[in-house]
Amino acid sequence: MTRPVAGRGQGRGGGFGPRGIGRPVEKAKDFKGTLRRLLGYLRPHRWKLLVVLAATILGNLFSILSPRIMGQGTTILFEGMMGRLQGTGVGVDFAAIGRILLLLGGTYLFSTLFGYVQQMVMVSVAQQTVYNLREDVSSKLARLPLKYYDATAHGDTLSRITNDVDVISQSLQQSVIQVLASLVSIVGVTAMMLSISPVLTLLTMGMLPLSAGLSVFIASRSQKYFVRHQRILGELNGHVEEAFTGHRIVKAYGLEQEVTSAFVQVNDELYGQDWKAQFVSGTIMPLIRFVGNLGYVVIAVAGGLFAAQGALTVGHVQAFLQYSRQFGMPITELASIANVLQSTVAAAERVFELLDEEEEPADPPKALTLSSPRGEIRLSGVNFGYEPGQPVLKDVTWRCSRGS
Repeated sequence: MTRPVAGRGQGRGGGFGPRGIGRPVEKAKDFKGTLRRLLGYLRPHRWKLLVVLAATILGNLFSILSPRIMGQGTTILFEGMMGRLQGTGVGVDFAAIGRILLLLGGTYLFSTLFGYVQQMVMVSVAQQTVYNLREDVSSKLARLPLKYYDATAHGDTLSRITNDVDVISQSLQQSVIQVLASLVSIVGVTAMMLSISPVLTLLTMGMLPLSAGLSVFIASRSQKYFVRHQRILGELNGHVEEAFTGHRIVKAYGLEQEVTSAFVQVNDELYGQDWKAQFVSGTIMPLIRFVGNLGYVVIAVAGGLFAAQGALTVGHVQAFLQYSRQFGMPITELASIANVLQSTVAAAERVFELLDEEEEPADPPKALTLSSPRGEIRLSGVNFGYEPGQPVLKDVTWRCSRGS
């Protein structure tokens, strides 16, 4: 057994070639092309995706209406209590409060039902898409030449089939719905905020460029770490697979120390890249929350001043505060999805590299056939190798006859 080394197992279609541990990977070679190719696997399910889109829009619309309805209830309670304290009213209109509570319960119920529909349909789409992808990979493995299996560590191939495909599966189930829901929420919440107070809406929008800038900046820094993490994971799997399948050879030749050292080297590199990826991407959420909290304070102060001047009701201020919080949530989700997308595209690129490997050529239509085989094979002065300049057999002469 050949001692596993860093970089072994990177297929020719992957384009990496042998390389040493620590060489940085800046970004995916074809981000847009890989993403477009991955979306092509979703094209046969476009009608189901339309159902998901419709359910997402309806579910989020009912969710968006709830703060406005709740604000009306707050206004009725506030005006009723103030009227009773000032002796200018009859008190709280509990009948109106009851109707608002029923309407509010209905909006929550329909929002939950549509959320259930979108989850069920999207899970079906994601699993069928990944099933088709695994079918393509399985069919591809049957058509690859021996040259590929000789030059590629089995663990790296298994990592592409299992780990990378699982990353794609999880991303399709979660990210597609989150992206749709976030976009619908941003549009719907913005419309509701404008209907309450354009001035407060402009103050809320003023925080958007800062949040978006932070998200783009951090996502661009974390991408290279996610790509590197996926590739080193394949190297680690390849090393473990070779070490355990060749356990007897390792023991026979006393290679325990070399195998352990190689594992530690790759494992340390994987730890370092994973730590950097998670740390850099993990800073997005706290920074965006900080910006969102600053905006929340500004809206609370300005809304209180408008309510004191009679420009807005207390219910309007309460609803707007909820909308400003909801406005920040989809932006935060889109920021986190940006990192998930980096990891997903990196995984998909590795799978597509396997699918793009050169296949074993089929026999030509006019291939020669043995008309009268005699059951004898003879080799004379044969030289053979999988790679140019790296012969495996040199000047082999061999003869095998029937019965020998």
